[in-house]
Amino acid sequence: MSDSPPEPILTLVLTSVDLTDPRIPVFHISADTPKPPYTRDHSTPTRSYTELERLSGHLTARFPDRLPPFPPTLPTKESVPLFRSRIQTFLNRIAARFGDVDAVVSFVESEFEFAPSGVLQTKKSGFLRAFSGGSIHVKEVDVFFESAKGSIGACEAALGMCARVGEKAGRVEREMGATALEVGNLLLELDVGDRKGLGGALRKLGKGFIASEKPHVDQANYLTHQFAADAKTFMRETQAAQAALTYRLTTLQSYEAACKATQKKLASLDRLRSSSSIKQERVDAALVDLQEVKQQEGECRAQFRTVSERLKDEYVRFCSELDVEVREVVDSYVEAQKEGAKKELAVWESVLAGFA
Repeated sequence: MSDSPPEPILTLVLTSVDLTDPRIPVFHISADTPKPPYTRDHSTPTRSYTELERLSGHLTARFPDRLPPFPPTLPTKESVPLFRSRIQTFLNRIAARFGDVDAVVSFVESEFEFAPSGVLQTKKSGFLRAFSGGSIHVKEVDVFFESAKGSIGACEAALGMCARVGEKAGRVEREMGATALEVGNLLLELDVGDRKGLGGALRKLGKGFIASEKPHVDQANYLTHQFAADAKTFMRETQAAQAALTYRLTTLQSYEAACKATQKKLASLDRLRSSSSIKQERVDAALVDLQEVKQQEGECRAQFRTVSERLKDEYVRFCSELDVEVREVVDSYVEAQKEGAKKELAVWESVLAGFA
């Protein structure tokens, strides 16, 4: 007997990324599909970033308690390698957890544009709408989920702060770049008469300020379009986790409502049996109604237990994966800061060299 792990239903490998239009990257994917429900052993789908978003939205709407992955934020020029790695991670998670879902089969094998029905919509801000259309009137009964609710709320607040910090820092960097350009041009335009030495020194200094504009603009673009955008994507993921916790409460609310319905039927049957003018056909009808509500109660109880057990595992996995993704973004931010500092240092070193 072999101890090797079973062959996966689906393996997805990102072979190349086309960034001709950086707003809508196109991904060339190699898919190994050796088992049903796939009809071919191998496929080479080409999918756009928009289609990846549709797949994620469809899975999130269809399986709210399984916390499907979100595609990463669109990259800046400097973050393309990290973007490729994160897209591969996204594909790995889809293949491992949703490889047998019909929408994923279509995503892999269809030769047409992937446009499933039932895609979770977003507001203009990019944040998720709530799954539940009604109010929840039940109290949490599990310490694990009560803690999860507080934790994910704090996580969303922290990520929101990161997004605002990134946007503010980006504005500051852009203003610094504009100020450097303005100062540089003023220095170039200064008239110092016949003081050639002073004039030459001021012109070199002005050119240094002008050259230092670009590192500031690069940093502004990174902070606004990468760091802050990543934080917003993570916020959407935490909102999906909050919605999953809310979805579980809706199953608890349904279960409690079913229990109350059963109790009402039992009370009604007791009153009927104690009546002095009891009719057997009414008792028989009441017994049929009781069996129906008991069956519904059992189904609601089973659904609540299934969702609770699944969501406990999914929530732990979600938190672990989010920690890794946030660390990657922070590491990328630190590297971007180092590169920005090196570029500005090189600008001013060249200015100093001109005075030697």
